[in-house]
Amino acid sequence: MVETLTRNTIEKENQNQIEYMNAFGIVFEKYFVVYNSSTKIKININDTKNVRIQKSRIMTKNIVLISVALNTVIGCYYLNVLFVYKLIFILFATILIIIGVYFKEYQYKFTITKQDDRIVFIVNKKLKEEAKKIQRVLAEKLKEK
Repeated sequence: MVETLTRNTIEKENQNQIEYMNAFGIVFEKYFVVYNSSTKIKININDTKNVRIQKSRIMTKNIVLISVALNTVIGCYYLNVLFVYKLIFILFATILIIIGVYFKEYQYKFTITKQDDRIVFIVNKKLKEEAKKIQRVLAEKLKEK
C-alpha cells in the first residue's frame, strides 16, 4: 500500500516529533529550533555539546550615575556659591550614588556549543523564562545522548 503524503500527514508526523515547545523555540526528537529576534536557528542535537544561559549584569547606567555624582561633588567644591546650595548639590550627588549602587540591570545570553563552533545571542527580556525552560529540556536531552 502506497500512502500519498499530504500536508495534514506531514503536520501530524511533525507534531509527533515535538517534545517541547514555547515562544522561544521548539525541541524535536533529533533537532531543535531557537528563535533569535528575527532569525530562526535550527541545530541538530547530535552536533550539540552544551546549551546554557548566562546571566550578566549591565553596569553602564551605574557607572554614568556614579560618575555624574562624583563630578557634581568635585564641581561643588570649586563653585563660589552659598553653603546652602553646596549642600543641595551634595544631597543630589548622594542620591545619585545611592541609585547608582542599588540599580541592577541584567542581560541573558543563550550559548549553544557545537562540535566546531559556538553560537551566542542575547535573549529578549520577555522571553527569559521560556529560554530557561528550553535550556533545561535540551540539557536533559543532551545527558541522555
